[in-house]
Amino acid sequence: MPRDDDEGGIPQVTNKPSQPEASPAPAPPAAAPPPSRRSRSGGRAVRYVAIVLVAVAAIVFGTREVMNRMTHVYEYDARVVTDHITVGARVDGNLTALLVDTGDRVRAGEVMAQIDDRVVRLELEALRAELDGLQAEREEFAARTDLVTRQTDSRYRTRLTSIRGQQARAPPSSPS
Repeated sequence: MPRDDDEGGIPQVTNKPSQPEASPAPAPPAAAPPPSRRSRSGGRAVRYVAIVLVAVAAIVFGTREVMNRMTHVYEYDARVVTDHITVGARVDGNLTALLVDTGDRVRAGEVMAQIDDRVVRLELEALRAELDGLQAEREEFAARTDLVTRQTDSRYRTRLTSIRGQQARAPPSSPS
């Protein structure tokens, strides 16, 4: 009966060293040493320093914001109690004269300011010129319409007279 390492008389090739089998087995690799306390405490120190820096920055910026709010007035913090009336103009333009001062009493309809009306006057003149041009066009179209009506009426009468003249000159047709 053949052995496992010798099948049918054929020698088996193995990569075993040619040492006697009684040699001691190699020692297992040594386990990695546990992490030292220094590496753990170094990571903790970095965290503590970062936390302290963030806390200091928050205190500095917070103090600055509180001081600014105590010494400055912000628009969204402003509250003014007043009788406020909105005044508007009917036309656009630059203010040329202010006829009342702050705190003066005014009545409804009273003029409080004057606005430069040069631009408005120029626009008014331009509109009047455009209106005059449109009225002239209208009169021209009315005159053309009247002319066409007269010409058409004249042609109609001329044609009618011509047809009546031809009928009068033509011999009477005899009934057959």
